[in-house]
Amino acid sequence: MNWRLKALAQTLFSVVPRGQSLNYLMQRHVTRSVPSKPEVISADIRGFGEYLTDFARLTSTDLETSVFYEFGAGIDLVGPLVMYCLGVNRQIVVDIRRLARPWLIKTAMQTICDLRPKDARRLPSPLSMDSADFFASLRERYGIDYLAPADARATSLADNCIDCVTSTRTLEHIPPADIKKILVECRRLTRATGLIISTIDYQDHYSYVDPSLTVYNFLHFSDPQWRIWNPALQYQNRLRHSDYQRLFKASGWEVIEERRRPVTSEDLAALESVAVHKRFSRYNREDLATRGAVFIARPRPQP
Repeated sequence: MNWRLKALAQTLFSVVPRGQSLNYLMQRHVTRSVPSKPEVISADIRGFGEYLTDFARLTSTDLETSVFYEFGAGIDLVGPLVMYCLGVNRQIVVDIRRLARPWLIKTAMQTICDLRPKDARRLPSPLSMDSADFFASLRERYGIDYLAPADARATSLADNCIDCVTSTRTLEHIPPADIKKILVECRRLTRATGLIISTIDYQDHYSYVDPSLTVYNFLHFSDPQWRIWNPALQYQNRLRHSDYQRLFKASGWEVIEERRRPVTSEDLAALESVAVHKRFSRYNREDLATRGAVFIARPRPQP
């Protein structure tokens, strides 16, 4: 699919009534990105398994009594479902829009059962679509409390109530000023012994639907030019790794581990093929070429 067509469609969907539903129909019938394919869910199983490995390695908190919090829960709640399978009993998941759909959650449940994660302690039994309150059943049976629409910048949750915050391919879709507010709020919510674990994708997401693009295509545009191609439903902030380092530090977090995706010679060649706008001149080549990373941080003690 030509990326400009997708951008124009999502620009329209961002402003018209029921645009979110129209965007979902495009995802289902045009780009076919929903429901999630088994190979995508398999990768998510590995990724969320790594989160729990990190949690066990870096904290002494009992997993069974821990409270996990995720912002940017998504359309099928794959992450929380995988966490449930791997032994997390209580999760609070929030999203700015009520994106989750019961049939997609049920489909994800079935795919997870078919894949049978090797470290799973249990598997979900699909909920009835006839349930009077699907999400109440999700909370009661699986400990997944889905809150949407919700503002992750200012939740009504109590101080120091969370043991682990996670976000997966979410921060790149949030304006920088709001990222700082969200990270400050996460710092308020997280116990002194807790962690935040965040996977961030620095690539131009239009490259996923248009194979003619490099993953660095969006670095070609000035800020005014990029606003034309950057609708609310597909917002990309274009921040680089060093920007996130500064944001975590400024928000009260001590980064204890960074797993940067290694920059290859192919990455550098792809970057060289793009006329990078002077707006990015303050970044070095490795910073520009880094395609993604995982940050692990703990609350910095308050003075």
